[in-house]
Amino acid sequence: MRTAQGWLYLAVVLDLYSRAVVGWAMHHRIQQALVHAVLEMIVTRRQPKEEVLLHSDRCVYDYQALLRRHRIVPSHSRPGNC
Repeated sequence: MRTAQGWLYLAVVLDLYSRAVVGWAMHHRIQQALVHAVLEMIVTRRQPKEEVLLHSDRCVYDYQALLRRHRIVPSHSRPGNC
């Protein structure tokens, strides 16, 4: 997305049931830190008491560790089906 400071990448997480935006982050580069920032925002704002299912299109090692730490269960589609 174009901003007054230049181009930024936007990562957004939606609640599947309510379709509400539950977390978002922006950064000038696509990096793991962008995804980590979104997940940290969600955990801080929602403070889930039980396991949470998160569907995404990527799952790298650091990301998996972050999910485990916050009791978030990853879910993925087949490759090429975002």
